Amino acid sequence: MNYSHLFIFLLFAFSSLGAKNSKLSLSYIWDRNNSIQISTIDEVPFNDVPGHQINLSYSPTPVWIKAEIESDEVRREFLKFNKTLVDSLTFYHYDANNQLVSQLGGVKVDNSETNASGFYFPITLHKGSNVFYFRAKNNYSHIYGITLVDHIEIEKTEFIQITKYGILLGIFIVMVLYNVFLSVNLKDSIYGYYALHAFFVLLGALSLEGFFTLKYLNIPAVLLPHIIAVSVCTVSVISCVFCIKFLKLKQTSKLYYMIMRTVMIVDIVIFVFVCTLQAIGFDITYKFLTIMTTVYCFFALATGVKSVQQGNSVAKFYLLGWTVYFLGIISQALIFYGILVQNIVTQNFYLFAIVTEVLLMSFALADRYRQIKIEKKKLSQTLATKQDDLDVVILDNKRRHTVHQNVMLQLKEILNNKENIEKEVRSMVMDLSHQNISDEKQLHFQDNISEVDTFFIKKLKTMHPNLTPAELEICSLLKLNYSTKEIASFRSTSEGAVKVNKSRIKKKLGLETTLNDYIITV
Repeated sequence: MNYSHLFIFLLFAFSSLGAKNSKLSLSYIWDRNNSIQISTIDEVPFNDVPGHQINLSYSPTPVWIKAEIESDEVRREFLKFNKTLVDSLTFYHYDANNQLVSQLGGVKVDNSETNASGFYFPITLHKGSNVFYFRAKNNYSHIYGITLVDHIEIEKTEFIQITKYGILLGIFIVMVLYNVFLSVNLKDSIYGYYALHAFFVLLGALSLEGFFTLKYLNIPAVLLPHIIAVSVCTVSVISCVFCIKFLKLKQTSKLYYMIMRTVMIVDIVIFVFVCTLQAIGFDITYKFLTIMTTVYCFFALATGVKSVQQGNSVAKFYLLGWTVYFLGIISQALIFYGILVQNIVTQNFYLFAIVTEVLLMSFALADRYRQIKIEKKKLSQTLATKQDDLDVVILDNKRRHTVHQNVMLQLKEILNNKENIEKEVRSMVMDLSHQNISDEKQLHFQDNISEVDTFFIKKLKTMHPNLTPAELEICSLLKLNYSTKEIASFRSTSEGAVKVNKSRIKKKLGLETTLNDYIITV
């Protein structure tokens, strides 16, 4: 036998010596008429279930659970009841004096000893068969896991659950505060809506995890059910509002806008209906709220698909986020309906889904901000182009005003000097003809300026970013085959000034050929 085999053998031997052999089996029965009493419970036939978990879905009917433990020795242990969201839970067992003892806990019980990962009931196991009973009344769905644990396992489980709470709180508080900061500084309300969305998603997740039932928080039992119900309901409503605002459904899809508004209203109506019935004494579960949460997730996902199909580029991260979130909600709903088995994967997938959704939504907002910056840049460029066009019009108006002034002066001279009327009129007609040609060139330039701006100026700016707007304008006129004289007339300057500008441009560009020849090739 080699050393590795010896090590494995010794490890197995020591672990076997330290093992606590016990067998736990569970069974249940509905207490439909509240007629089952603990004193006669031994006479009632229970329904056996495999494993250490019972999933009976939603029902306002109380249920009795029997835990049978076969032990090979006398020892003290704890029965862990890993459901924190339970209206009332009564644990029955016999003490050392063989006296029946009961312990009461739950959401609707004041000073309930609820821990982060569930309820822990100290028990003494005797050698042989040991029987314990639970009576649970629950509107949050009858899903219960019961296991046998010791002090070390309790400390480890509580540490893991408290750490989970801390991570959730840390992530969401940072996200909420950061988006509030962005909303205020960028003056963009969508970040405020997202901060609300993240905040209530956190409340909903913590509610389902049983955070508000912790004995350390000491929330009064009369308030606790309403806090949990409000947080779960508000998640749907606020998320619908965020969906409408982020995807601009009111402008892009009237149908989905009305659907999401309807989902919000129905969700609120169901919440008020359930709470009202419970307040006046009716036993009613939160099944309808779970259904509406599933419905709103489905339509939120559908709106994302629709927006992507419509070409909304910022919706891709939204769609990814809601896909993960939808899967998380569906998995949780299927557990509540008793269809999906609750285990460590399905139990934590919901938390993974909401954290992933929040991160992907952050990417969606970042992508949206990037798109807005690009659009603003395009608008600034368009505005600059329009400003250049306006400057051209202003210059043209000044030139026309100068022409009109000259015409008036010439007419006055003709009236004062009647001897050379014919000569003066011919001269004036000649000037107006030249002006008409210049106007035609001007109209040609205005008709083609957009084409020049799009295909020429942009390329010229990229190739030669050191050119000024005035120099770019001269290059544009050269592209339209304007002569030096026509450019001077268009810009209301002298031909000499135009020649100097052309020479300066040629020097800037480092040309060996003429500027006109180069511009034609660009």
